[in-house]
Amino acid sequence: MKIETAALFTKGLCFLIIGAGTPAVTGLAQWFDSGMWPPTINWVGIIIGAAVGAATQMLAFLSQSFGDYKVEMKKQDGEPPKMP
Repeated sequence: MKIETAALFTKGLCFLIIGAGTPAVTGLAQWFDSGMWPPTINWVGIIIGAAVGAATQMLAFLSQSFGDYKVEMKKQDGEPPKMP
């Protein structure tokens, strides 16, 4: 695996973890000091919030980083990059 591929994969994974973790932790924080678990219906909202956060972060990541990655791979293969 090329270092660029590993860096792209790791960066995407970080975006997903941050995007999913932040809404989930924020949603669970309100029950932290109460000593109770949130009701089942609230878990649905927490999971949906985490999924939307992860999808938003992945969209932001792919819109710039993946395009840069493709250009870099073409440079390494000896092909001149095409302008959009």
